[in-house]
Amino acid sequence: MPFTALRLNEALVTDLAQLGFKMIGCLIDVPRAPLARRFGQDLLRHQDEVLSPLMPVADLTSEKRFAEPIVYEDDILHTIDQLATNILPLLQRRGLGVWQCEIKLFRVDGQILKLAVSASAPLRTPKRIAALFRERLASLHDDWDVGFGFDVLRLDILHADTFEESQSGFGSTGDVEAERAALIDRLGARLDTDRIRQFAFADTHIPERSFALLSVGQAGPCENIPLPDAQPEYGSTRPLLLLWQPEPVEAIAPVPDGSPIR
Repeated sequence: MPFTALRLNEALVTDLAQLGFKMIGCLIDVPRAPLARRFGQDLLRHQDEVLSPLMPVADLTSEKRFAEPIVYEDDILHTIDQLATNILPLLQRRGLGVWQCEIKLFRVDGQILKLAVSASAPLRTPKRIAALFRERLASLHDDWDVGFGFDVLRLDILHADTFEESQSGFGSTGDVEAERAALIDRLGARLDTDRIRQFAFADTHIPERSFALLSVGQAGPCENIPLPDAQPEYGSTRPLLLLWQPEPVEAIAPVPDGSPIR
């Protein structure tokens, strides 16, 4: 293997190459003391480094194995729904909701495919989680290669946060905030969350700069976003029409120092 496999800096690799050392195995029989004096302790430290092939496992995970590999997308989505249902009691006991999760699909030939989705707010509903992956799969189009099928599916919760239970009023026709979050999640799973933007207020007296477009992850809560039918109690404080070119304003007053009458 070349020295780049040891993650050494380019200057050190160049110095070793000038002396004829091009592979890691070239240093096996070289005395260590001269190497340390010439190239420093970093080279020897990398020689003694032990690499573990085990990847870290998520704290919250759910897995399902199959006797026969699955190939069809409907079977994969149904399994994701089952995995999300299985992990729901763990989330409830810890009082958590899912911010970001990832599905790992282990192909029979040893390849591992990963799909990650994010939510705009912590969620627990298995159907919502499965719907995010449905949108994510739909965005892949022809890039989806199932090979000879998958024999293991694993759902990992990458990021979770405190989940606050809420109940809408008995007379309400629907939870507007929940519907808005569901829409953002669907669009984010298909298009990427950074591309979903919303209006937010900006602290300026210039009307054309009084709002900004921010991604849903940067903008504030929903109540800070102006709604089309929202009317301020104190009336409009900004002009409704801006002229393309500024025009002079002439005021007519009864006396030179008096208040304008028109």
